[in-house]
Amino acid sequence: MSSPPYIDTTPLFTASLTGGGTGSLATASLSNGSLANMIVYNGGTGYPPIASQYLITMSFSNGGGQDAAAYVSSISAPGVILTVTPFYSIQDVIIADGGGPYSTAPTLTFSTPLDNPTWRPRVTATGTATITNGRVTGVTITTSGSNYTLASFPTITVTGGGLAATGTHAVLVPVLRNGRGYTSNPTLTITSPTGTGAVISSSLIAGIGSIGVTAGGGGYTTPPTVRIQGAAPQDTSAAAALSGNTVSTISVTSGSSRFSTAPSINISGGLPPLPAVSNNQIVAWCSVYDNNSNFVGLQISTNGGGGYTVNWGDGTSNNYNSAATGSKQYTTASFAALTSSIYSVTDLYKPALITVTLSGSATSFSTVNFTTRPTLPTGSLTNGISNGWKSIKMAGDQVSGLTLGQSAGSWLSLKQLETFEYSGSNKITTFSSTFLNCTSLVEVVSLYTTSGSSFTNTFQYCYSLQKLPPLDFTNVINASTTFSNCFNLKTITLLNSQTVQSWVNTFQQCYTLQSINATFSSNANNYGGTFNSCYSLKTHPPLNVSNNTNFGGTWQNCYSLKQVKFIGTTSKVTSFFAAFNNCTQLESLPSTMDLSACTSMFATFSGCVILKTSPIFTNTRNLTSISQMFSTCRRLIDIPWFDTINVTDASSLFNACTSLTSIPKLNFARNTNFSSMFNSCVNLVSIPPLETSNGTNFSVMFSNSGIKEPPFFNTSKATNISQMFQSCVNLLKVPAYDFTSATFALSMFSGCPSLTTIPFFDLSKCTNLDTMFQSCTSLKSVPYLNLSSTTSVNSMFSNCTSLTDVGGFDTSRVTTFTSFFANCTSLKSIPLIDTSRGTTFTSMFSSALIYEIPALNMTSSISIAALGGGNLTRMRATGMNASFDVSNNSLDSTALNEIYTNASATGAGKTITVTGNWGAANDTPSIATAKGWAVTG
Repeated sequence: MSSPPYIDTTPLFTASLTGGGTGSLATASLSNGSLANMIVYNGGTGYPPIASQYLITMSFSNGGGQDAAAYVSSISAPGVILTVTPFYSIQDVIIADGGGPYSTAPTLTFSTPLDNPTWRPRVTATGTATITNGRVTGVTITTSGSNYTLASFPTITVTGGGLAATGTHAVLVPVLRNGRGYTSNPTLTITSPTGTGAVISSSLIAGIGSIGVTAGGGGYTTPPTVRIQGAAPQDTSAAAALSGNTVSTISVTSGSSRFSTAPSINISGGLPPLPAVSNNQIVAWCSVYDNNSNFVGLQISTNGGGGYTVNWGDGTSNNYNSAATGSKQYTTASFAALTSSIYSVTDLYKPALITVTLSGSATSFSTVNFTTRPTLPTGSLTNGISNGWKSIKMAGDQVSGLTLGQSAGSWLSLKQLETFEYSGSNKITTFSSTFLNCTSLVEVVSLYTTSGSSFTNTFQYCYSLQKLPPLDFTNVINASTTFSNCFNLKTITLLNSQTVQSWVNTFQQCYTLQSINATFSSNANNYGGTFNSCYSLKTHPPLNVSNNTNFGGTWQNCYSLKQVKFIGTTSKVTSFFAAFNNCTQLESLPSTMDLSACTSMFATFSGCVILKTSPIFTNTRNLTSISQMFSTCRRLIDIPWFDTINVTDASSLFNACTSLTSIPKLNFARNTNFSSMFNSCVNLVSIPPLETSNGTNFSVMFSNSGIKEPPFFNTSKATNISQMFQSCVNLLKVPAYDFTSATFALSMFSGCPSLTTIPFFDLSKCTNLDTMFQSCTSLKSVPYLNLSSTTSVNSMFSNCTSLTDVGGFDTSRVTTFTSFFANCTSLKSIPLIDTSRGTTFTSMFSSALIYEIPALNMTSSISIAALGGGNLTRMRATGMNASFDVSNNSLDSTALNEIYTNASATGAGKTITVTGNWGAANDTPSIATAKGWAVTG
């Protein structure tokens, strides 16, 4: 299981490795007395370089157990010295444990970073959780935050929505050997290779310790079925044991789940075996409860002109004509009269043995429907009653139609049915929806399917189904959704399945499915969603793809899938939409893919976090969408060239490809969307020139990437350039891009600490430039910028601590100047700018060490707050019409009197704070107070 250590190269940390490390520590988590997993919180120092493969052995102490060992096979940052980059923000969250079950997405609370106001204000990160099947599977960062360091290592508290969980920048360490006898978490110490400084701590998996039997029931001849409700269906299973004819013990047989409260235990089945049937006969167990709402119904058509007889098992029987509805209501009197024992520990009923035979001149059954509405008492409603079929065995070699399933929500569905057996042959040509919504069905003992051509929805929503016989698919054409949502089915065998054309969603959400025995032949023309969300499936037989047209979502969320194999070429496939999305263990793919007919590769490999090599793509000229195609392929180093001439959407193409170091020269002449294309490609320092002449959206294109000097490309049609280079910590300079069409440039260069200068940009159509250069700590000068359409420049230059020279701006339409030059500690002066429409000047110059504020027009101001950062000797602004603060500057009495004079004539209810200015001892505040102002200091 050993593999090279995986270094998570998100921008938050850089990793340095040295050989022969020492001293790592770990704490374990338990599952049923055995070691389940470990979580590494600190990688320590001194471990072998990334290229090597090695085993980390651990000694285990405490916990009362013995005989456990572990490999380290996938570590976020093993054996590294974590050093903080110049920019401390959270860009990604690795889910160590998804928690759950959650009914809604939980709330995430990020820890507060250190406060360092001399460098930049702290900002607490925010994010939202994504849940899949009750577990947290992803985190979207909405605010990346700032000032996170090793001293304030970020943690995330997860609350609400279900069981609370916590997340950190950590990974699970797989357990090689579980050991035995642990009653508490053992303390772990990494002994080889040696190192220092690692901190490894535990995440307890809360599993079921034991199940107590409070009432043993009676009448069981075989152990009943035990279902645990409250866990993900693939997690935990249990088995009952009998003492005589009662349940004596229940043991957990596999798995361990996560519970917010103790799960409920449902025990059913264990009924005596049904007697043998002859041709054209049905025997069945029906549940009879101690109430008057026990109903069963069936409708049988016969051949030969006769009808059928039903013995209801309570001493009564009825004869029915062909196609007539047979119906029965059992009452409390029926319950009392039945001589059978009460069955089920948790679901008390008596079984009635129903027998159906031919009557009159009938020669055979033709169609059988167990979901027919029974005859109800006059005025009765259907709500609150159930169809009580529990176990059915039948035979009929002339049967052409069989119905046991109904659409979701129908009370006629056989939701109590646990076993079904069909003896001998039949003439059924369609099995579509035959068992649909038989949610308690555990086993189909035998079923003759040779004549069937359609298996659509056959076992859909059979959540409890665990056992199926091999099914003969000799004549099956359509197998769409056949086993969809069979959560507990682990093995499926389909004989002679080479005639199947449609495999759409056939095994969708078979969470525990591990083995498929089937032939996927050249007759198949649609594999859309075939294996979607088969969490446990690692591989399957090769697919003949020669005539397939659709791979949309085929393997999406197959978290355990390691490889797929094709027979033939993919030249007829029109869509690979999300085909391998979130295949987190996928290691290998077919070496080539012919995309002659394909138009969409949207999210095809997105989330394939350990995939290192991309297939070679041929004949790709018809591609129009490759959005998110390789998103979050964290180990992908490079990709082959392919023809992108007709692509119109390449957004997030390489998003979070943290190991990507190069790309080929791609032609995007028709592409309009470049948003997030290289976002978080932290090892990508350069790219070749791109053809981008039709691009309109360049937002977040290089955000958080390693790009140093991007090439010039055509941006003449760009309308959105917001966050285009945000948090590019290596960015040194950019070409003079044409931004004449841009309307939105929010945070374009925010957090680029290496950027020293920028060329002239025409931003005349941009309306929002908030935080455009925020925290560009090396930026020294800014040329003239045409901001003639801009209305907001909030924090546009805040924290530009090296900024000394600012060109003129056309700010004639700007209304909001909040923190415009805040914390520009090297800026001594600014040019006169038009502020006549400005309403908000809050902290415009806060902590900026300028000497003089020019004659800004603040007549329209409604908020000003602090002005000046301590060096202010003169403020020539006029028309101030809101309270403001110039305290703790270097203003003499003349400068203060100038402020009083220039303040608005309507000062009632407003305050000027001048405390800490040496001229306050000799100034004339009456100039201001005469206009209604209050002067403090």
